[in-house]
Amino acid sequence: MLPPKRGYSASARGPRTPRARRSRESAFIDWVVFILGVAGAYSVAVVGSLPVCEIMVVFLLPVLMFVYRDRAFRREYRWFYILLAAWLIGTLFADAYRNMPTANRLKGTSRVIFFGLDFAVLTMLIDRRRRRMAIFAASIAVVMFVSAFRFHFDAFSTMWKFGFSSFLTIVSLLVASNFYERGRHWISVSIVLALAATNLIFAFRSQFGVLLAVAALCAFRAFAERRTRFSASMIVALLMTLVTIFYAANKAIVIAAQHGLFDASTQQKFESQAGGKFGTLAGGRPETLVAIRAILDSPIIGHGSYATSQYYSLMEEDLAYQNGYVQGDYTAEDPANDTIPAHSHLSEAWVDSGISGGIFWIYAFLLAVFAITKLMTHRFSLLPLYCYFLVNLCWDIIYSPMGSDNRIWGAFFLMLACDVVWRARLMGASPRRLVPSYAKARVGLASGRHGSISDIRSRYRLPIPGCRPQHRGRTKRMLKSDG
Repeated sequence: MLPPKRGYSASARGPRTPRARRSRESAFIDWVVFILGVAGAYSVAVVGSLPVCEIMVVFLLPVLMFVYRDRAFRREYRWFYILLAAWLIGTLFADAYRNMPTANRLKGTSRVIFFGLDFAVLTMLIDRRRRRMAIFAASIAVVMFVSAFRFHFDAFSTMWKFGFSSFLTIVSLLVASNFYERGRHWISVSIVLALAATNLIFAFRSQFGVLLAVAALCAFRAFAERRTRFSASMIVALLMTLVTIFYAANKAIVIAAQHGLFDASTQQKFESQAGGKFGTLAGGRPETLVAIRAILDSPIIGHGSYATSQYYSLMEEDLAYQNGYVQGDYTAEDPANDTIPAHSHLSEAWVDSGISGGIFWIYAFLLAVFAITKLMTHRFSLLPLYCYFLVNLCWDIIYSPMGSDNRIWGAFFLMLACDVVWRARLMGASPRRLVPSYAKARVGLASGRHGSISDIRSRYRLPIPGCRPQHRGRTKRMLKSDG
């Protein structure tokens, strides 16, 4: 008698087994995650620029809410939704109070709404799975590779900054994560340092600083491999390491400029910015200082979505001179645009929406920092990649504007921070406390809402009532890493 076909029960004519159906469903969702990420390379003109990936989000949301809505409203996402709702309310109130034009209101409101929708859809699709995290990261790499060719008429350094650098970094960090998982930590650190040196050669300052911080975090984790908790000395050592990295990055750019590593125009700009108050790593951009002035003028209500003011626009260049950046270091991207300058997620939200927008991004920044500390105390297989995304999130919150093209990436980074904190809590907890409420699990078994016992065990990787005892030792071993 011939054995039954793979994926079928003992009877060759019988239906496919639940495992085979789950395998096909999982593979299909993997492709959806990748296509959703790659679709961000293209956009359409709808209330500004709307990426194709967010059009897909609108169509995917009702289907996913019907099938996987429990994934989107897990307990660890609660504060995200609460503060996001406050940000939205603050945006609506500021726009009404300032009597903003309809187009500005639509753009400001849609920015917050789509950010929340992106987050919800990603939580339902990725479902905390490491493989899908890596798949979405690969899709970001593809988008950046495609984006680089939009600048093919410019110098290669421009293509590197706006595409090739992020593409090569993400691909290399996936490789570095493979070495890290096999215990070859110093190979991972060497790969990150090589990426940092390459970005220094092409004068990509922010990427250079971020990768130096990632290399320091990976090296710190290699030293603290057997630690499970931070002592006071470890916290001080980590903070001093990051401060030293920032200072070293700033000095490295100055030294490279003095030794003629860059082209003539870049070298002249970096040398002049070296005498500025905030060094070269900050880029001599005065938008942050202008945004602080605008926030202090209206800290609670804000100025409204995409508010314009010639007063703040003129202040921008004056502050550049006052802080030691000579003429030619900075020129406005669009001199005819009087939008209040703000060059970060935090300052944009606070200037437009008031204190509610500021509180949201302060929470996001603290969450990212807390997730980084958890990466240092627990073993994660994709640690180099996770460090890069979380450090990048911290940099974006403080220093990079939030555009429609990178909105879904910000949602992904925040989801990653939430999941890192959640998984670290599981690794440090007793296995009997890991399922979020045994009562829910028992009710779910009776109603079929959570699936069978084997489904719950595989989903949470936990021993729950009804599981065979021989699985409990394996569960404890599995919890030592992120799976």
